[in-house]
Amino acid sequence: MSVDGVRSEMRGEVPVLTPRERQVLQSAAYGPRTREIADLLNVSPGTVKTHFEHAYEKLGARDRAAAVAECLRRGLID
Repeated sequence: MSVDGVRSEMRGEVPVLTPRERQVLQSAAYGPRTREIADLLNVSPGTVKTHFEHAYEKLGARDRAAAVAECLRRGLID
């Protein structure tokens, strides 16, 4: 997520998460494991992990808890 070589979060912009990334993080906020999220969304656990990884990068987060916390702080999930 860069424009002219400057990452969006450095400019204070809200990262653009895909609707599925938001669903995965919203689900994770309630505590289910990757397998449970996958079952809920009818996708494979590997797909859920990929969504997490993409969201981590966009949010500058190192793990699930940090990504969920950042989404809550920014109002991206409830």
